[in-house]
Amino acid sequence: MSRLPLAAAARNEFAEYRRSFNEAMGSVTALRTWLQVYHNTSRSTGGATWSRGMPDGRAEELALMLESGFHPRKCEYMTKRLKDLIKIGLTAYVDKLKIELPHSTNTFCIPDPLGVLKPGEVQLNFSQPWRHPVSGFSEMHFDDLKVLVARNPAHLRSDIQAVQFRFYPELRHLKDVMIFSTQGDFPLAGKLSGGDYDGDTVTAIWDPAFTTTFHNEEVPKLPSKLTCGIVSENQHVGEIFTGITPSADQANSFIRKCCSFNGRTNKLGDVTSVFERLVYASPKNLDTIDAMKLAALAGYLVDSSKQGDFFDNITWNKMKSSIEKQYKPLEKPAFRDDDPKPRRYKKRCYNVIDHLKFDVAESEKEDMLAEYNKTWALKPTYDDDLKQLCDHEWDRASRLPSSERITLEAVLKDLRRQMESLRQNWKDGCGTDENANTSDEFLKLVNKLYERLNSIEPLDVDCDVRREFVRDGGGKGTRWSLLRASCLYYTLPAYLIMPWKIAGDELCRMKARKHAGRTREVIQQVHELMKIDTKKQRRFADTEENEVVVNEDIV
Repeated sequence: MSRLPLAAAARNEFAEYRRSFNEAMGSVTALRTWLQVYHNTSRSTGGATWSRGMPDGRAEELALMLESGFHPRKCEYMTKRLKDLIKIGLTAYVDKLKIELPHSTNTFCIPDPLGVLKPGEVQLNFSQPWRHPVSGFSEMHFDDLKVLVARNPAHLRSDIQAVQFRFYPELRHLKDVMIFSTQGDFPLAGKLSGGDYDGDTVTAIWDPAFTTTFHNEEVPKLPSKLTCGIVSENQHVGEIFTGITPSADQANSFIRKCCSFNGRTNKLGDVTSVFERLVYASPKNLDTIDAMKLAALAGYLVDSSKQGDFFDNITWNKMKSSIEKQYKPLEKPAFRDDDPKPRRYKKRCYNVIDHLKFDVAESEKEDMLAEYNKTWALKPTYDDDLKQLCDHEWDRASRLPSSERITLEAVLKDLRRQMESLRQNWKDGCGTDENANTSDEFLKLVNKLYERLNSIEPLDVDCDVRREFVRDGGGKGTRWSLLRASCLYYTLPAYLIMPWKIAGDELCRMKARKHAGRTREVIQQVHELMKIDTKKQRRFADTEENEVVVNEDIV
């Protein structure tokens, strides 16, 4: 099967992500919805955690700023944070490479209870209409359609099988499970890396781009458990518990053996890693006896805990050493390398995962980040809504009688002096803004300056102006706390992130209060309840009978 359909699917995901983002940049509400869909904000029991002036995590931080009326097209700090969020999200996609295929699903498999399915046939009935996310095409079941089925882990060519969707009315009551035929010489589940029907899940893909050119491979004769070095330790219940009533000693012995057995390390990950490196060294190795043995071993180890099978370290180490000596060198695949562009990648260009990661995903990521810099980058500027309160107090002082003017100016000058002192502490603590990060030392600095900012009181002078500032206390949202934040913001250079880190919540309050329309303040516990669960939202959208309208703008 060609790698082109997978590459096209990955590029389509990047294209959709980029298109939806560019459209969302048109308004605050659209961007907030986009943020919820692609970078889901926290719905944990305790809600979002805060590092003093701002919530932890770029997504939560951006959500707060959007909900307060900021937009990255007018706020350089948001522009940088949004770029960081996009970069982290795209990097995670490149690393994990979980490509979504619209014509696919994961589901449990069961044997046909009525025996009506013929060999090579399967049936899948949906409890809710399956809807294509792009075309809107929906179905409750499929008929006369080629589908690929596979089970994880899939190591051999035969671990993916092409079968035919059929619909039999007698089986229509079995929903959201893949029904496999029980006719034929060999069970379909057994072809999928030794699967069975005791809770196995399968992946089904019915996209013609994948199914049209796919051809089944015969299941090779694999070595037995004994040949692979697996020892069976299962026992019949009658051998463990004797007599009519089990004794306490028998029960204790049974529990000890169960804990000892399940406490052993499963070698499935190690076996899969060696198999991966063996096949990566050369595709021809897939047909070797050693590759067959590793694939069979991996299939056995998947269900080893249920089967009572044990594979010891000594046997594994001998097998591993023998393979590594014979196929030197077995290097770690380039797509597993921490370096995004490993030097040896060009030698492995035939590997499909290398191709998808480096030629497709990494390239698309760099293109989008370059486009972002070109289209959305801003120069640092001051927001008039945030400096207005500071300007207002200075303007107010200029219009007061001489004695009151001198007093208010003294209060404002003292406040500005303390803001300059905070800036110097920031500079001493983390150097230039580019050095600011999320290290422990940086967080300690943020905490220290946050406490200092909130401890600043108006200059102790006897006048009505000071009494006006302290009348409602220094808590969140009071005139004095907002003036502190406004003065901090306006006193420092516009490019510094310090005001956002230690006074971001107050800056957001000021911005929201300048909104031309209605606003409301919501406590954190209630706000957590208003966040949309994207998965539930999609399920609601896929249910035609459900008349609930989901308003994506209410977040």
